[in-house]
Order: sequence, then structure tokens, then C-alpha cells
Amino acid sequence: LGVRIDLNVPDLAVTYAACVAAGCQVTAEPVQEFWGDRSFSCLDPFGYEWQFTQTAERMTYDQMAKAAKAVWS
Repeated sequence: LGVRIDLNVPDLAVTYAACVAAGCQVTAEPVQEFWGDRSFSCLDPFGYEWQFTQTAERMTYDQMAKAAKAVWS
């Protein structure tokens, strides 16, 4: 439908289970980003796209640079 809704949630696993139980089509399985956040996306039964994110504790710039280097090297 051209609409995407992004939400930050406290527990990604619970949200994922609720979406699957509600009949949502998962378009991206839960993934851990190198900066610590976890997210997944799905289409609800009405065709709306949802992206859910669980925010990790904030990293310092140096921590993020080190994590990025580990992923890309």
C-alpha cells in the first residue's frame, strides 16, 4: 500500500510471536545489527508494512567503529 510503520518495542521476541500469530507475513526475519539493535519487518493482513526495532544500549563512537570494522573486514 506504500505505507510503512516503524515502531520501537521493548521485547522483539514477544512482538515477533504476536505478529506471526496474527497472520502477518514476515518479510525480514529478526536480525542483530552491528550497533546492537535488533529488528524485523512484516506485512499485516491488510497490506501495511511494519518494522519493529528493539534498541540496544547506546554505543560510543569508538565502540560502533570497532563493531563496524569487525563486520566489514
